[in-house]
Amino acid sequence: ESWTIAHRGELVRAALLLVQAWVAAGRPAGKCALGSFESWSAVMGGLLEVIGIDGFLQNLDELQQRNEVESGQWCEFTAAWWEAFHGEPTRVATLNDYCERHGLLEAVRGEGSSRAQETRLGRALSSKRDRIYGGLRIRLVVADKHKGRCYALERAGQDGNAGTLGTSGDLGGPARNEVPRVQPTDVQGDIDPFGD
Repeated sequence: ESWTIAHRGELVRAALLLVQAWVAAGRPAGKCALGSFESWSAVMGGLLEVIGIDGFLQNLDELQQRNEVESGQWCEFTAAWWEAFHGEPTRVATLNDYCERHGLLEAVRGEGSSRAQETRLGRALSSKRDRIYGGLRIRLVVADKHKGRCYALERAGQDGNAGTLGTSGDLGGPARNEVPRVQPTDVQGDIDPFGD
């Protein structure tokens, strides 16, 4: 993240050069479409084809199968978590112990010491923050160096935001997780995609 911030200008320039190359090629649309993201997938697929990267969205079936398995594991975990702790803030160490006793999220927590498993579970919870599984949203409620991280569950829709994607909730979440619409017609100017 710090590298990205430090090199922001270079990254923005590179992205604009790629978009300009796509515009110069006549803005061809990609061949694969992703439901509810037709415009985005047409633009990204076309851009990637122009710059010579093949295979955009070709692994959708594999990704969907993997997501279904993962979503099922997280639904099982959040249901058990809700049954045990309801909406109470719970430390990652406590959740890891609970998972260990009940055989939950074994692939996520992996092998090794309890501390190593806690670390992996903490990272996984951080990546799943604000997502909805089985109607329950995972929330980060305490994060400080003295108490550590605590997470809690809440029923989806309590705050008026029930997520935006998916029926099982595995892709749901607040607006910050939505894919922005690309407006390639906003790219103006004479940027030479091969020059300085």
